[in-house]
Amino acid sequence: MKAFIANAAANRRYLAYGQKAQDEGFPAAARLFRAMARSETIQAANHLKTAGGIRTTAENIRQALGDESDCRLAHGEFISQAAADHADSARIVFSWGERSEETHARLYEHALMALEQGGDCSFGALHICSACGFVVEGDPPDTCPNCGVGKRLIPAIE
Repeated sequence: MKAFIANAAANRRYLAYGQKAQDEGFPAAARLFRAMARSETIQAANHLKTAGGIRTTAENIRQALGDESDCRLAHGEFISQAAADHADSARIVFSWGERSEETHARLYEHALMALEQGGDCSFGALHICSACGFVVEGDPPDTCPNCGVGKRLIPAIE
């Protein structure tokens, strides 16, 4: 699992680095980071499979629900620490994360209930805010209910 965590973290870093390279006008460097991120994803998935971390869909959703609960608890601690440190930007980002995790858990609960009744979940379109990660089901709102960015930054997820 340590190898999975290391590869998964590298994937996220490389995607962020790639976006920065793209923003700075270095498309080839951005493409290199995206390629390396994809490689890290493949390696991480292999480690997770080998460790027995991928089970049935229902078990995976139960695991994801537990992960979301852990994340919400951690965000609460991070928010308190950021407030104590007068780190307003960190407090805001952690608050966005906490509210996003609550929504993730709600969607996973819906999916698990459908699976336990023998069917697949039935969601409308899913949109994710590019600024804060908040997931919205159905039509995208004019502004993100979590961070307030405009509709153009809330694309649909296939």
